[in-house]
Amino acid sequence: MQPASVVPFAAPRALSDPLGTRLIISDRPGERLEQLRFAPELLSAGFEAALREQVARFAQFRHPCYARVRRLDRLEGGTALALVSEHPRGARLSDVLAVAERDGLELDINAALCVVRQLVPAVAALHQASHGAAHGAISPDRILITPHARIVITEHVVGPAIEHLGLSRSKLWRDLGIMAPASPSDTVRLDARADLAQMGAVSLALILGRLLRPDELDTLPELLAAALETTVLGRKDLVAAPLRRWLLSALQLDRRGSFESTADAQAGLDDVLSEEGGYVAAPIALESFLVRYHEHASKPPHSADAAQSQSAPIAANAPPPAGRAVYRNHPPSAPLGTVAIGAPGEQPASGPVLAPMSAEVVPPSDGSATGLAEEPDALTANERAEMKGFLEGIHGTRMLPPGDLPLPSKDPSTAAAGPLRESYAPAQPFAPVPPGRMTRERLALVLCALVAIAEAAYIWTSKPSNAPVASEGVVTIESRPAGATVVIDDRERGVTPLSLSLAPGPHVLALSTPTTSRAVPLTVRAGTTHAQYVELAPTVTTGAIDVQVGTPGARVTLDGQPRGTAPVTIPDVPEGDHELVIEGGGGLIRQRVMVQAGLTTSVRPTLVETATAPPADSGWVTIAVPFEMQVLEGGRQLGTTAMRRLPFGTGRHTLDIVSGPLAFRTSVTVDVVAGRETRVPVQLPDGTVAINAIPWAEVWIDGKKAGETPIGSMSLPLGPHELVFRHPDFPERRHAVSVTAGGPTRVSVEMKP
Repeated sequence: MQPASVVPFAAPRALSDPLGTRLIISDRPGERLEQLRFAPELLSAGFEAALREQVARFAQFRHPCYARVRRLDRLEGGTALALVSEHPRGARLSDVLAVAERDGLELDINAALCVVRQLVPAVAALHQASHGAAHGAISPDRILITPHARIVITEHVVGPAIEHLGLSRSKLWRDLGIMAPASPSDTVRLDARADLAQMGAVSLALILGRLLRPDELDTLPELLAAALETTVLGRKDLVAAPLRRWLLSALQLDRRGSFESTADAQAGLDDVLSEEGGYVAAPIALESFLVRYHEHASKPPHSADAAQSQSAPIAANAPPPAGRAVYRNHPPSAPLGTVAIGAPGEQPASGPVLAPMSAEVVPPSDGSATGLAEEPDALTANERAEMKGFLEGIHGTRMLPPGDLPLPSKDPSTAAAGPLRESYAPAQPFAPVPPGRMTRERLALVLCALVAIAEAAYIWTSKPSNAPVASEGVVTIESRPAGATVVIDDRERGVTPLSLSLAPGPHVLALSTPTTSRAVPLTVRAGTTHAQYVELAPTVTTGAIDVQVGTPGARVTLDGQPRGTAPVTIPDVPEGDHELVIEGGGGLIRQRVMVQAGLTTSVRPTLVETATAPPADSGWVTIAVPFEMQVLEGGRQLGTTAMRRLPFGTGRHTLDIVSGPLAFRTSVTVDVVAGRETRVPVQLPDGTVAINAIPWAEVWIDGKKAGETPIGSMSLPLGPHELVFRHPDFPERRHAVSVTAGGPTRVSVEMKP
């Protein structure tokens, strides 16, 4: 297979990953694929064989929380190996946590639990897809968060290949960032139990608001005991006991009390997220955080204001400009190292450099004004002191008054010896604030109250209500089969059939049964009733072949495996092309049969007896045509084109080649020579096809782009073809169509979720 053409995306360089490097590529215009090129030290015959086995195993796996794996490519003359998957738009969780730690972004507990609430059932769905299935490599590097606060898990086929490397638990964590549960033996298994531990590690990182570090593998109990959760108001509290117990069980730290399956983890999480727990793990919390994340992610590690204020190189022991934020770390994509800060456009000078640290605001060292006094709405000294105290109460840190920051040593030899932080004198006492003045503290208090009111309103509107008010809409939900569990905006609301009231606006409706699930978008308008019907019939991936021949007892073989004697119906045949061989009465028929999911394909061949050798003055005729057709002479059927050769007497023969399904008929003349085989090619004409889609779609035919709908008339060879419809707002649709000679073949589809 030829590798896809690489299309630069966001940056002309590869993005780093613990397993190798990533590139955004495209097989065709408008398509986004991700290519994970594995590091050379991972490659081995066993690694590739295990990976290919998993790619084939999950070829038909489809789930909205997983990026579909397309293929495995050999690159650079076969020396490099790359996994190609679909690439949805979103931010990688590892980047989100790195930026949050770098810029001090607070990831509140509700936003963190919104991710966890999606992660657990998604992993459960993978475990249910196949016996013994597991991801084996769940980490922030394998999770994307879409702009609509939905998660997408990537590379769900790499776990067994990594397990084949035989790495120790500590090396897996240190080098690849993959968590594995402790085991009495030295053998590491990346199985379903490892998925539970990896879910626990991701959940702990979300609650901490940062990536777990390589040296924290053996200190997870202490880290969990001291973990703090950030409330929606920015307050830091110890993680609540029910959530801490859930994390302890998920991390597999105590084998006796650990979760045994994802079903146990889901039940435990449901208890944590119950109304008594006080958490509101709603998408709105995660969406709010993503807005702030994208604002910070789009900025360089040094703020624009700081860059504009630097007119000359700044040494590590010199004070920064007044009132500017100095970032002393690198963005997640940059390698860690030391950076000298200079004026815009200048090369960094040699000499002292700033070590990577977290961002902090450094006030002016000379006690001069910070620039606030020049603004029309500047605070007075009393108001500034009161505001400082309020912020200290929210964030748990003290803000330093101007002039209280001691200068670092001017000795260059000690400038880089450690972080530039000192102990400071206590803040000045507060002064009274004149009554009646709207200070910034009071404004902040009002904003906090509004946030609390909005969260309470969300909880209230999430409760079922049978009597809608004028500002709500009514939704009636039905499914086939009935009794499916209804989840709206990540909150379970009952089972189908169900009628309930919802607030106006967009919602996400998910229906699930023990065997299948489906999610659809839902838009509610105030004062109206909406009816939603969802088909949840089990996904069918097999068909059947019904074989009927005129010679009872003929042996039937499918893909080299005996399947009985005719007449026979062969069930549970995988979708696709298969080779069918029928042998009996001295005759043999070999033909290709296409099986469609949920359908029975009928085969009615004619066996021509050849037990008696043809006379010496006869020969054979082979009809070369890509599909099975009937062969007639003078209105009498002699056989089908699926037979390798047909016996004829010497001389000239006029044969009719007929296909009812393709509405095709032609005549050929052949001169038969005694003892020789004569090959007769049949030229098939083209048929026409008319294609349309609602509202519209791009169309690919047999892997080649044909254009956008509507397509009024297009010529195609007779026979079966595969049509693929793509629309940026809807799932891909695939249709099999057979083009005939009897007239235009019309295809129309409706693009819908």
